[in-house]
Amino acid sequence: MKPGDTFHLADFAGGHINFVLEVFADGSVITCNFTDCTNYCDKTCVVEAGEHPNITKKSVVNFPKAHHCEAGVPMEALARLIQSYKQPLSPALLARIRQAALDSPRTSDIIKQALRQKK
Repeated sequence: MKPGDTFHLADFAGGHINFVLEVFADGSVITCNFTDCTNYCDKTCVVEAGEHPNITKKSVVNFPKAHHCEAGVPMEALARLIQSYKQPLSPALLARIRQAALDSPRTSDIIKQALRQKK
């Protein structure tokens, strides 16, 4: 996987478009997903319809759900859950999301620390 790779993961709500925010030397990755823009969501990073081919309505990056997936068995499990790969994020959108991950009050401190160490 590479930073900006996007993929569909099914869940109880039908699924979300997920993406790779960062890849580390040990093979682990940080993933996150887009979700609907609602009144109570974290609006640190709003993505408008069309900014990515699979974003068809105003969405936000769901920073509370950012996850650091370890290399090895956890990555193998993630790979088995991916239903389909989508067009990667543009470099500009990926850069905007990375900065927003650091700015968001809802990104966990563990994720922020990992992203800062990668810089």
